[in-house]
Amino acid sequence: MNQANHEILGRARFDRGAFIEDPAAPTVTPGGDPWVRWVKSDPYSGWFAQGHVTMAAREPKFWLSCLRLLCRVHGTRVDRVHACGPGILALGALGVTLATDAGARLLYECLRADPVVYLDLMAPALALGFIYPVGDTFHEEGKRTIPVERVREVVVLGSTGTSWRGPQKDRAHVWTSCCSKLLGQKDMLQAQADLIARVVPFVMKLEVRGLVRWPREIDGLWQYTPEQRALWLFALVLSTVDADATAVLLREHAGGDSHEVLASIGRVLPSLVGSFAESARLVATELKTEDLWRETLRMHPS
Repeated sequence: MNQANHEILGRARFDRGAFIEDPAAPTVTPGGDPWVRWVKSDPYSGWFAQGHVTMAAREPKFWLSCLRLLCRVHGTRVDRVHACGPGILALGALGVTLATDAGARLLYECLRADPVVYLDLMAPALALGFIYPVGDTFHEEGKRTIPVERVREVVVLGSTGTSWRGPQKDRAHVWTSCCSKLLGQKDMLQAQADLIARVVPFVMKLEVRGLVRWPREIDGLWQYTPEQRALWLFALVLSTVDADATAVLLREHAGGDSHEVLASIGRVLPSLVGSFAESARLVATELKTEDLWRETLRMHPS
């Protein structure tokens, strides 16, 4: 995956969608398929499966914990999928799209996690046009890598998301439903966590990576102290909210070990204002739930 696709550069790359989850709306059909509804976000419109899977608190693995925190902070779900935007389909907690290598990679990780489940749940979509992910690209039977516009033709019959014909809507509905059902499977959570491990660290500014002593190798993060893991998760998740504000906050409180940095941040969090501050307090609260941000580091002004 190249550096350009790791950056948040626009809706075609990461598109969580500006749709408010309706708690009163059905999440699954009587037959057990994802409930899919039509939404609009000018100038786009398209199908939206809001998802229903909620991850358990206190996820033991670092990247699963990161996935859960991303869902909480951004108000999304691991099985959320929509076709309302320029990226063909937006998938999962990050909203990675099929117009990018990140979208292909997510489906590839799902395919690797359980090929039988993947082919079973994606069968209705694949019957309409058989393309399959290989690494960061899509392939078609009898061909090697296919271009994005061919993926668009197979998945939504060429719709750009600003206008839809009947057959295009029908095709997009099938793909939206299939992808949502696939991502909602328990075995696919690790696949999505693996993608986050590849993508989210590159959202952090280089300065932030230095301030939190981000490791060169991301395997074995469980070996580090709870406070160190908490600081990394804090920086990772908040960088997806506002990378610049995250850098400012950490710059003001860096200098000690992870315990001291968290304590310093915890003392100022109650006095901060704005949406970024609300996100920071939410992440800190969730990290306390995970027992990473220790209870001794109470978020009260000194």
